[in-house]
Amino acid sequence: MTAAPTDPYADRIIDAAYALLSRHGLRRTTISDVVRESGVSRATLFRRFPSRSDLFSALMSREVTAFLSDLEQRLDEIADPVDRLVETFVRFCEVAPLNPVLRRLVESDPDTVLPHLTTNAEPILAFGRQFMMRELTRLTDFGYRLTASPEVCTDLITRISHSYLLLPPALPELVDHDLARKLFRATIIRMVIAD
Repeated sequence: MTAAPTDPYADRIIDAAYALLSRHGLRRTTISDVVRESGVSRATLFRRFPSRSDLFSALMSREVTAFLSDLEQRLDEIADPVDRLVETFVRFCEVAPLNPVLRRLVESDPDTVLPHLTTNAEPILAFGRQFMMRELTRLTDFGYRLTASPEVCTDLITRISHSYLLLPPALPELVDHDLARKLFRATIIRMVIAD
């Protein structure tokens, strides 16, 4: 994944929004708060993010991109494509409970945030689909047969993974990463690998 060119002002604004949303949630964070926290002018903020919704979308996109970049680095150490897919699911189970903004927003502002993560989640799901398609291509390159078209399998895995971000796993089988690996190998992997 290549890094997009950075805008130091946009980064400062998003960093400020991240800090404020982690502490206060969405309802109690205003644009004025973000301006104060970031140290930029309102005009600078609005040139980069014309609305509060645009700022929130940029923050979510940055978080997803950072998550996938970190995941790719972890997967670089794993050659077997099935193991890579299993580790992807384990990582989703690890990250969901730990992201302070995601947890805070889902708890404090579900009516505002959940549409961005569900009915309006297409930009986030597109990142995930792109990532999963690469992983499934790796599977087929290694000679595995998929249970359906790559697009259908990609969509299935992306949606299941996405659900772990929305609701952190509570079952002991998913909190214990060794047990989660066994469970994912026995269930989800069999949904997409025909062999």
